[in-house]
Amino acid sequence: MMWFENGRVNLHVTSPVNLGKVKQLVSNGFGFTGLIFDDKVMAQVQETIHHYGAHHVFDVGAPLPRKTIKYFDKSHGITIKIGDMSHPESVEVESHVPDWAERMDLFLEKLDGFFTANTFGKDTSKKPDYVI
Repeated sequence: MMWFENGRVNLHVTSPVNLGKVKQLVSNGFGFTGLIFDDKVMAQVQETIHHYGAHHVFDVGAPLPRKTIKYFDKSHGITIKIGDMSHPESVEVESHVPDWAERMDLFLEKLDGFFTANTFGKDTSKKPDYVI
């Protein structure tokens, strides 16, 4: 668990990864240490959990030449490794949300908040169908 000054927390969870393990790690890191002691606040923190990356290993059963392919890293968030020191007989696929996609998500959240906050004198009792 890495906690950054801007409030972001990166979690690295061992295989097999599932939402239960992630929530348990967050509870242990923030709840049991006393950083968050209110259950309502902890529930709000756990609602903000997003899956941003994964690491998959596919064993081929024979030694492979060492190669790292980063061609799709910036555009699609995919790095392919074969024959590296950690898994010499495997193909590794590392995926993550690219920086541009994460920035776009934040921009869209801010844009949605702007339009929600600024109703421009309209009746807000009924939300239109296109507002998410």
